[in-house]
Amino acid sequence: MSVPVLPVPSRALVAACERLGLDGDALLNRAGLSRSAIAGGERIDSDLADQLWMEALSMSADSAIALRAAESLQPGDYPVLYYTVAHSPTLGDGLERVARYFDVVDPRVQLTWTERRLTMTLPGLPGPIPRPPAEYTLTAIWLLTRWASGLDWTPTSVSFPFSRPSDAHEHRRVFNAPVHYDSPHPAIEVSSAWWNREPENADPALGMLLDAHAGQLASQAPRDNGLEVTIRRAVAAILPGREPTAERVAKHLGLSERTLHRRLKAEDLKFGEILDRLRLDQSRAHLAVPDIGIAEVSWLLGFSDPSAFGRAFKRWTGQTPGDWRAAATSQPGQTGGVSQR
Repeated sequence: MSVPVLPVPSRALVAACERLGLDGDALLNRAGLSRSAIAGGERIDSDLADQLWMEALSMSADSAIALRAAESLQPGDYPVLYYTVAHSPTLGDGLERVARYFDVVDPRVQLTWTERRLTMTLPGLPGPIPRPPAEYTLTAIWLLTRWASGLDWTPTSVSFPFSRPSDAHEHRRVFNAPVHYDSPHPAIEVSSAWWNREPENADPALGMLLDAHAGQLASQAPRDNGLEVTIRRAVAAILPGREPTAERVAKHLGLSERTLHRRLKAEDLKFGEILDRLRLDQSRAHLAVPDIGIAEVSWLLGFSDPSAFGRAFKRWTGQTPGDWRAAATSQPGQTGGVSQR
């Protein structure tokens, strides 16, 4: 079944093929795609993306093309992933958030962490995962989390579900770690020392992508209400990728949920309204960044799925996220409102 997927792997694959001297436009044309289709952050049809991989393997005759595609990635290619890892308290927390985020990249892929071991599965696929998606996914996650965290971490081990290939030296070159073959699933293991390390990256490119917007959210709250500012900061710490429930916010603040609601009531505040105001501010900031897809914005704000975000955004502004983005692009001064108390 075809599903919408991010175009980032397709762009990286075309770049890798062009480095081998292949005609990228001809490759895209054979797969039924175009440069414009894989530009930006909006998703493409997974059948077309899969066809691009098949054509690339045929045209390049390079069995390690997926590794080269992952190595063609740049730090800004997955801005949400980059932002998430760089702002996580530990590398392990960032890696766990990447696993949750990957449903936005490709809903067919399921990533699961068990005792610092990441396992990749494709629930809808009978049989073992083919070599290209296994290699690309593990390599992309490893490289991008290294860039985002500022940590030159190496895996304890890497596993693939296919037999040892004749070019196995490519795996050793890329990962610089023991590689196992004929495993049940693709997997990558992280040591406890790396798992618990704090990210060291303070890359100013984050400001260009998201942080210049999102970092201002707490200061946008009413300055005369310290509780609302405190709650907004707690929600920002819980995001991205997790639903900021009252229970989670209370736990983050070291309170019981009942105490949190009692304090809110004493100041004539409602948790849901504070959350709506923050999510509106944050959604407009993220939608103003063209390379971030609407599904990614939904994930950043902790919604269960993009349709839930779409309904909420229309309730806040009277527009769909796509319509608001289009209007904001043509009229930079546009703003939207959310119901106040």
